[in-house]
Amino acid sequence: MPPHAEKQLAEPLPGTPTLLAAEVEFAIRHEMALTLEDFLLRRSGLNWAAGTQREPVPAVAEIFARRLGWDAERKQAALDAFARCAARIRGSGVVPQPPAPSTQ
Repeated sequence: MPPHAEKQLAEPLPGTPTLLAAEVEFAIRHEMALTLEDFLLRRSGLNWAAGTQREPVPAVAEIFARRLGWDAERKQAALDAFARCAARIRGSGVVPQPPAPSTQ
């Protein structure tokens, strides 16, 4: 089925009102994106903010898994690798950290 025929590709990814599932598909099919980090940090437009935005990551992983034929173990490994990368980004000071909850 051609990508334009798949209505779900026109849906925004969770937590990202302007990033569409079609952009993930395009990056995989035409730009040879092979990892979640590659797409989320370099190709999505989220750049370093991807390290703090957790909402779109599972949806992106699901698209990668479906398109690249990943099994559950491979998908989980990709999610774990991105989580480690995101933790390094959050700890680097490159992106602002969310404020700590108030104890008052």
